[in-house]
Amino acid sequence: MRSWNYVHAEQVLPARLVKEIRQYATGLLYIPTDIAQTRERTALRVRAMKEQGYRNCEIARILGITPRHVCGVLRRFQEATGITAHAGAIMGDAPQGGHSEGGEKPPSPRG
Repeated sequence: MRSWNYVHAEQVLPARLVKEIRQYATGLLYIPTDIAQTRERTALRVRAMKEQGYRNCEIARILGITPRHVCGVLRRFQEATGITAHAGAIMGDAPQGGHSEGGEKPPSPRG
């Protein structure tokens, strides 16, 4: 779940800038964050949570992203750092030595 941070423009912007902005818009004004900065912050949180032992599905739920996105972040980190480890331990939800692909659990045997 995303939380929105509202702040009064006159508390954080110079008066001359507030006056200039009013020429273009009044009322609520949304100023998006820098996408690259947001992506990097998300990647850092994913990696930190994985190191703390969270499962991919838990990371996805907490951060409001898809499990596929979590796997992509972890894969890019693995490729960038050259870390070699069992795919299940880094990418999936399986414990070390598990046989998981892309974060999905293997089907349970029926019998």
